[in-house]
Amino acid sequence: MGKENDEHFFTDSPGFEGKRDKPQLLQELAQLRRRVAELEQLVAAHKSLEKDLEESEERLRVVVQNMPVMMDALDCQGNIIVWNRECEEVTGYPASEIIGNPHALELLYPDPALRKQLTEELKSLNYDFRDCEWELTCKNGTLKTISWSNISHQFSIPGWYTWAIGIDVTRHKQTERRLLERRNELEMLNRATQELAASLDLDLVLMTVLTEVQRLLDVTACSVWLLEPETNDLVCRQATGAQSECVRGWRVAPGTGIVGWTARTGEGLIIPDALDDPRYFHGVAQQTGLKLRSLLSVPLRAKQQIIGVLEVVDNTTDRFSATDLEVLESLAATAAIAIENAQLYEQARQDSKIKDALLNEINHRVKNNLTSIMGILSLEMQQPPQKTSDFQERLRNLQCRIQGMATVHDMLSSTQWAPLPLDRLITEVIYTAVGSSPLRSKIQVRVFPLSPPLLIPSKQATDLGIIINELTTDSIKYAFEGRDHGQITVQLTPNEEDRKQVTLQYRDDGPGWPDDVLQGKRSGVGLRLIQAISRSPACSHLILQNNDGAMATLTFNVAPSEDPADKPEHPVNFELGSE
Repeated sequence: MGKENDEHFFTDSPGFEGKRDKPQLLQELAQLRRRVAELEQLVAAHKSLEKDLEESEERLRVVVQNMPVMMDALDCQGNIIVWNRECEEVTGYPASEIIGNPHALELLYPDPALRKQLTEELKSLNYDFRDCEWELTCKNGTLKTISWSNISHQFSIPGWYTWAIGIDVTRHKQTERRLLERRNELEMLNRATQELAASLDLDLVLMTVLTEVQRLLDVTACSVWLLEPETNDLVCRQATGAQSECVRGWRVAPGTGIVGWTARTGEGLIIPDALDDPRYFHGVAQQTGLKLRSLLSVPLRAKQQIIGVLEVVDNTTDRFSATDLEVLESLAATAAIAIENAQLYEQARQDSKIKDALLNEINHRVKNNLTSIMGILSLEMQQPPQKTSDFQERLRNLQCRIQGMATVHDMLSSTQWAPLPLDRLITEVIYTAVGSSPLRSKIQVRVFPLSPPLLIPSKQATDLGIIINELTTDSIKYAFEGRDHGQITVQLTPNEEDRKQVTLQYRDDGPGWPDDVLQGKRSGVGLRLIQAISRSPACSHLILQNNDGAMATLTFNVAPSEDPADKPEHPVNFELGSE
């Protein structure tokens, strides 16, 4: 509007009485224009703020909707008004079925008693808590554990009565439970070994084994069946659980039932439902009146022969897992040695005085073997497993070590604890360790004996057997991994000035020892066992080096053969700290 028009506007307007002159009117017009400009700026700023607010709300909505944790919110009536994408993925319920649904909590917590308890607990916490774990029911019926935290009283959001953040910790809780189970199993093995070492009474040994198994697996009943050499029948020597008196002393013919099948094949067995298995012998169930469904059966093996069967039963189906079988096999390996030696002890105790020396040696050897096993278990338990695979690997290593000790034990018992040719001892231990490897037919073993053969007394045989077994196991695990062949060489060299001092050189053709092992910065349980034995008074020193593969050189003095009743042997102490 031009200046002249502005003047006519004010002079020609109705009600203009000419009371204000033209300069006054122009001044008022300028003020009005400034006010209009200010209002336009305010309107533009308001629109900009509205746009920013909308964008901020959209960003917040996107963050809430897509954040990698569960987030929900309730209105004052208790209805869910926020249900993000993580909530949908964890529970399977889409937001359309939850938001505004007055029965949403009934879907997530269908148990009325649990829902009431949850509501009361939330009220008692005044909707202010952190890391509270509750189980909710997903759309597919599975249960999941959610850890909830609510700080809405500290940071309130308009329109939301309360809100919370949740994290699905189901797998974490399952892992915790599995690790706890594995720890309990290791503790059971350690405790059982200590108790077995404390007694040579056969019935007490058997009851110790069964009590520990029943305590660990929480099963209906357990039993030990021993092979009777005269008839090859299996006789139930000891049992626990309901109607155990009826089962104890029960006799089954060779090959009959699950225990007969296990004794005949020498294989561990898991039966998810006995009623569906034709091998199941119904006679025991009919005699006791117990409705047995799941069975777990493992052989008791000593001197490479089956001496009995350890059986665990339960009245629910599909009760046992492969891990349960591994645990029972590990315990059976220890128990078989204890059972065999307890049997030998009972038999030897009835012999004449001529057998006294042999009886003392058996007692002495059993205690030393079990002490060594306890030491190995103690070393294993110094490093708790972080995951299930760690625990399974330790069980396999423990089984290999026990098998190595059992090999030496068998050789000594077959010669009535007489000194053993060192080259034969080394060969037998290596082939026992290699026998469990898929490459057993592809691994070439060369042991160069001394002439004449060097005889090792029983007191040193077990220690040297442990060293050779550990070195062989390391070669199988690390030197031959990913290969279709391998070679192990053992060279024995006597001291020219003193033939009682011998140097044993073990080597493989793998990549060699890692640098941190050679530098003494890392050592596993096996290497710590070798180092502990090599520090005994009979050994001079141990050298680890690489020479076209890993090489270990041990120099030791052959101990004189003595009557064990004259001078008791002090077992090597495996109780070592971390190195």
